[in-house]
Amino acid sequence: KKDENEASEKAIKALNQVGIDESYFERSPLDLSGGQKRRVAIAGILAIEPDVLVLDEPTAGLDPQGAQAMMDLFVSLNKDYKKTILIVTHDMDQVLNYCENVIVLKKGEVVTHQKTYDFFEKDLGVKEIEMALPQRLKIIDALREGGFKLEGAIQSWDDLAQAVKK
Repeated sequence: KKDENEASEKAIKALNQVGIDESYFERSPLDLSGGQKRRVAIAGILAIEPDVLVLDEPTAGLDPQGAQAMMDLFVSLNKDYKKTILIVTHDMDQVLNYCENVIVLKKGEVVTHQKTYDFFEKDLGVKEIEMALPQRLKIIDALREGGFKLEGAIQSWDDLAQAVKK
Protein backbone atom coordinates (compact mmCIF):
# COMPACT_ATOMS: atom_id res chain seq x y z
CA LYS A 1 0.00 0.00 0.00
CA LYS A 2 2.85 2.37 0.79
CA ASP A 3 4.21 2.12 -2.78
CA GLU A 4 0.77 2.76 -4.24
CA ASN A 5 0.21 5.78 -1.97
CA GLU A 6 3.67 7.14 -2.75
CA ALA A 7 3.06 6.74 -6.51
CA SER A 8 -0.28 8.50 -6.17
CA GLU A 9 1.31 11.37 -4.24
CA LYS A 10 4.03 11.74 -6.87
CA ALA A 11 1.44 11.70 -9.66
CA ILE A 12 -0.64 14.41 -7.97
CA LYS A 13 2.46 16.51 -7.33
CA ALA A 14 3.52 16.17 -10.99
CA LEU A 15 0.03 17.04 -12.26
CA ASN A 16 0.09 20.14 -10.08
CA GLN A 17 3.54 21.05 -11.43
CA VAL A 18 2.20 21.07 -15.00
CA GLY A 19 -0.93 23.01 -14.10
CA ILE A 20 -3.55 20.25 -14.36
CA ASP A 21 -6.43 21.00 -12.01
CA GLU A 22 -7.60 18.24 -9.65
CA SER A 23 -10.98 18.22 -11.40
CA TYR A 24 -9.22 16.59 -14.39
CA PHE A 25 -7.51 13.79 -12.43
CA GLU A 26 -10.21 11.18 -13.09
CA ARG A 27 -11.09 12.19 -16.66
CA SER A 28 -10.55 10.01 -19.66
CA PRO A 29 -7.63 11.09 -21.86
CA LEU A 30 -10.16 11.29 -24.69
CA ASP A 31 -11.81 14.21 -22.88
CA LEU A 32 -8.60 16.27 -22.74
CA SER A 33 -7.38 18.86 -25.24
CA GLY A 34 -4.10 18.38 -27.10
CA GLY A 35 -2.30 20.72 -24.72
CA GLN A 36 -3.76 18.97 -21.67
CA LYS A 37 -2.69 15.58 -23.03
CA ARG A 38 0.86 16.86 -23.42
CA ARG A 39 0.83 18.23 -19.89
CA VAL A 40 -0.37 14.88 -18.54
CA ALA A 41 2.36 13.09 -20.51
CA ILE A 42 4.97 15.46 -19.08
CA ALA A 43 3.52 14.90 -15.60
CA GLY A 44 4.00 11.16 -16.11
CA ILE A 45 7.68 11.79 -16.71
CA LEU A 46 7.99 14.27 -13.83
CA ALA A 47 6.49 11.70 -11.44
CA ILE A 48 9.68 9.66 -11.75
CA GLU A 49 11.58 12.80 -10.66
CA PRO A 50 14.15 13.18 -13.44
CA ASP A 51 16.74 15.95 -13.29
CA VAL A 52 16.65 16.41 -17.09
CA LEU A 53 13.81 16.49 -19.60
CA VAL A 54 14.60 16.07 -23.31
CA LEU A 55 11.75 17.30 -25.49
CA ASP A 56 11.52 16.84 -29.25
CA GLU A 57 9.46 19.58 -30.97
CA PRO A 58 7.27 19.89 -27.86
CA THR A 59 4.87 22.45 -29.34
CA ALA A 60 4.33 20.90 -32.77
CA GLY A 61 0.67 20.99 -33.70
CA LEU A 62 -0.36 23.37 -30.91
CA ASP A 63 -2.03 26.71 -31.56
CA PRO A 64 0.03 29.82 -30.67
CA GLN A 65 -1.55 30.17 -27.22
CA GLY A 66 -1.03 26.47 -26.48
CA ALA A 67 2.57 26.66 -27.66
CA GLN A 68 3.25 29.68 -25.46
CA ALA A 69 1.64 27.99 -22.47
CA MET A 70 3.76 24.88 -23.05
CA MET A 71 6.97 26.91 -23.33
CA ASP A 72 6.03 28.88 -20.20
CA LEU A 73 5.58 25.52 -18.44
CA PHE A 74 9.12 24.48 -19.41
CA VAL A 75 10.50 27.79 -18.13
CA SER A 76 8.67 27.19 -14.83
CA LEU A 77 9.98 23.64 -14.56
CA ASN A 78 13.48 24.99 -15.10
CA LYS A 79 13.28 28.00 -12.79
CA ASP A 80 10.93 26.79 -10.06
CA TYR A 81 11.77 23.07 -9.96
CA LYS A 82 15.42 23.23 -11.09
CA LYS A 83 14.89 20.83 -14.00
CA THR A 84 17.28 20.95 -16.92
CA ILE A 85 15.23 21.24 -20.10
CA LEU A 86 16.71 20.26 -23.47
CA ILE A 87 14.52 21.18 -26.41
CA VAL A 88 15.12 19.80 -29.88
CA THR A 89 13.48 22.23 -32.29
CA HIS A 90 13.68 23.95 -35.64
CA ASP A 91 11.62 26.88 -34.29
CA MET A 92 14.16 29.67 -33.93
CA ASP A 93 11.55 31.99 -32.38
CA GLN A 94 11.23 29.56 -29.47
CA VAL A 95 14.99 29.31 -29.18
CA LEU A 96 15.37 33.10 -29.11
CA ASN A 97 12.48 33.69 -26.72
CA TYR A 98 12.90 30.82 -24.25
CA CYS A 99 16.34 29.22 -24.37
CA GLU A 100 19.47 30.27 -22.51
CA ASN A 101 21.90 28.29 -24.67
CA VAL A 102 22.02 26.95 -28.21
CA ILE A 103 23.71 23.75 -29.26
CA VAL A 104 23.70 23.11 -32.99
CA LEU A 105 24.33 19.59 -34.22
CA LYS A 106 25.18 18.51 -37.75
CA LYS A 107 25.41 14.81 -38.53
CA GLY A 108 25.67 14.10 -34.81
CA GLU A 109 28.55 16.50 -34.23
CA VAL A 110 28.38 19.75 -32.23
CA VAL A 111 28.81 22.67 -34.62
CA THR A 112 28.45 25.37 -31.99
CA HIS A 113 27.45 25.79 -28.35
CA GLN A 114 26.90 29.30 -27.06
CA LYS A 115 24.57 31.68 -25.28
CA THR A 116 21.40 32.25 -27.28
CA TYR A 117 21.87 36.02 -27.47
CA ASP A 118 25.41 35.57 -28.82
CA PHE A 119 24.25 32.98 -31.33
CA PHE A 120 21.76 35.36 -32.89
CA GLU A 121 23.47 38.70 -32.26
CA LYS A 122 26.73 37.63 -33.83
CA ASP A 123 24.81 35.84 -36.58
CA LEU A 124 27.30 33.03 -36.09
CA GLY A 125 26.10 30.22 -38.25
CA VAL A 126 22.34 30.88 -38.31
CA LYS A 127 22.36 31.18 -42.09
CA GLU A 128 24.99 28.45 -42.43
CA ILE A 129 22.73 25.95 -40.72
CA GLU A 130 19.93 26.99 -43.07
CA MET A 131 17.56 28.00 -40.29
CA ALA A 132 15.26 30.96 -40.67
CA LEU A 133 15.92 33.87 -38.38
CA PRO A 134 13.34 34.47 -35.66
CA GLN A 135 10.59 36.97 -36.59
CA ARG A 136 11.92 39.70 -34.30
CA LEU A 137 15.37 39.53 -35.91
CA LYS A 138 13.87 39.56 -39.41
CA ILE A 139 12.01 42.75 -38.50
CA ILE A 140 15.14 44.33 -37.03
CA ASP A 141 17.10 43.50 -40.20
CA ALA A 142 14.33 44.93 -42.41
CA LEU A 143 14.13 48.12 -40.36
CA ARG A 144 17.90 48.61 -40.52
CA GLU A 145 17.89 47.97 -44.27
CA GLY A 146 15.11 50.55 -44.54
CA GLY A 147 17.26 53.18 -42.86
CA PHE A 148 16.26 52.91 -39.20
CA LYS A 149 19.13 53.48 -36.82
CA LEU A 150 18.39 50.94 -34.11
CA GLU A 151 20.87 51.23 -31.26
CA GLY A 152 21.70 49.07 -28.29
CA ALA A 153 20.90 45.47 -27.52
CA ILE A 154 17.40 44.53 -28.64
CA GLN A 155 16.60 41.44 -26.63
CA SER A 156 12.80 41.60 -26.57
CA TRP A 157 9.78 42.95 -28.43
CA ASP A 158 9.63 45.77 -25.86
CA ASP A 159 13.28 46.66 -26.57
CA LEU A 160 12.45 46.77 -30.29
CA ALA A 161 9.45 49.03 -29.70
CA GLN A 162 11.59 51.40 -27.62
CA ALA A 163 14.36 51.44 -30.24
CA VAL A 164 11.89 52.28 -33.00
CA LYS A 165 10.29 54.96 -30.81
CA LYS A 166 13.69 56.69 -30.39
